[in-house]
Amino acid sequence: MYINRYAGPPLVALDTASGKVRWTYNFHDDLTVEYPPAADNDQVYLSLPDNVIQILRASDGKPIGSFKAPGTVDPNSRVLLLVVG
Repeated sequence: MYINRYAGPPLVALDTASGKVRWTYNFHDDLTVEYPPAADNDQVYLSLPDNVIQILRASDGKPIGSFKAPGTVDPNSRVLLLVVG
């Protein structure tokens, strides 16, 4: 489970069985995560301003990449999964 309270830093990953914090990810500045995080396999995707997608490793929260998505990022669209996959 991933929590980004009030759409600001930090992102917190919880163990669903115990409820304990697995890891936290602190942003470099007070930028706003525009939509709730999405997770797939061992990756967590954060939608940041200016269509930037930050990718974290789900197991430990370490950044593994980022890219600028074409067009508009829409959390209800499957475009993000097509771009990454």
